[in-house]
Amino acid sequence: MIIEGPIVRLRRVRRARPLSLAELASSLERRASAFSGDAAAMLRAQAMMARDPVLHDRLAGLIAAGRPFEQALAEAAASFGVSHQDVGELVRDALYEPASTPHPGYAYVLVADSLSVADMMRVDPAEVLGVVTAEGGPTSHAAILARSMGIPYLSGYAVSPELDVIRLELPDPSPVGIAPQRVPLLANISSPADLALAQQTGAEGVGLLRTEFYTDYASVAAAFEGKPIVVRVLDSGARDLGGRDLGGRDLGGRDENPLGVRGIRYLRARPSLLDAQLASLSGMSVSVMAPMVSTVDEARWFRARCARFGITDVGVMIEVPAAALCADEILAEVDFASIGTNDLTQFTLAADRQIGALSSYQDASHPAVLRLVEFVADAGRRLGKPVSVCGEAAADPALASVLIGLGVTSMSVAPAAIPAMRRALWGLGALGEGA
Repeated sequence: MIIEGPIVRLRRVRRARPLSLAELASSLERRASAFSGDAAAMLRAQAMMARDPVLHDRLAGLIAAGRPFEQALAEAAASFGVSHQDVGELVRDALYEPASTPHPGYAYVLVADSLSVADMMRVDPAEVLGVVTAEGGPTSHAAILARSMGIPYLSGYAVSPELDVIRLELPDPSPVGIAPQRVPLLANISSPADLALAQQTGAEGVGLLRTEFYTDYASVAAAFEGKPIVVRVLDSGARDLGGRDLGGRDLGGRDENPLGVRGIRYLRARPSLLDAQLASLSGMSVSVMAPMVSTVDEARWFRARCARFGITDVGVMIEVPAAALCADEILAEVDFASIGTNDLTQFTLAADRQIGALSSYQDASHPAVLRLVEFVADAGRRLGKPVSVCGEAAADPALASVLIGLGVTSMSVAPAAIPAMRRALWGLGALGEGA
């Protein structure tokens, strides 16, 4: 597929004065209330960071020491444990007016050095054929939002100022060699807006309920009664939350390292936190899975913990190469697996997905990643246990045929991506029943 159109370059205007952190937090919260899903969750997380008194104190101390505001904010945020990408977005939002997207009256390709979530929120998908940025990566916040809007997004490309037309070349999915099978199309849920959109777009169930963002289990159960609902227990310790939930409550630690204490490791160190969550889920018709499992012992421990609360359909997230390579042994302990391709890709290729300079490595179609997916799917087939994909790769129509061919039995995507994925699955003869 080739998308071609005139270039429009996005340029920002420096604010007359920088926003204070309180003003920045309020601005981020307003944007979050106007959006849904992953974008809203990311904006709320950034607002929470901007309101943290520790960040305020460090910023004030650096300014008092003579640092310019831009440098002080970058240093304070970085020392606070915020990701490289979030530091950049906080600084840009504080120093620059939100970029005003042009409306030239014709379709165009938007080109920028970098884009924040706030910038993407102002893009009109009816006018913008595609987005090209020099910085960022395919799993950056802006890229995830672009994908949910159905806008092709390429990062890591320098565009010559002499060019006025650009061609975006995207691979076309091919159903050749695929033995048709029914593949349920499920939704990733992070907010009430996601839940409503999942119903509107005809999701066949919930493949990933992110409980660190959304805890109204009853509303999800009522909306998808009689359909599969997979609840991922708290994935705290991850740097997106900085060791806190979105209400600002301290969950006991911040771990900036994506290979650090997060997921099941975090919960094993705080079993009472997991028990409280499992007690809330007890008696509900849901499946429950643990994030960031890497050993058989972790899977066995999680299953035993769930059994205390009468939860019988228990699964794991496969996000670590070790778990993929031990898929037979791990799946022998649980009932299902869901592959998180975002983390699996960054860990397999040793490339932090928040670092723009490594964006070329954030490719779930890399042979090493696909071989791990195949390894897990084969284990599921041997043991008669389902294997889903719930990472961004599941929302890529170009990868649909590949994942199905490897043996994936269901896909879970952002609700906004369901229509495009439904068309892709129809084309492969693999659309799940009831869609």
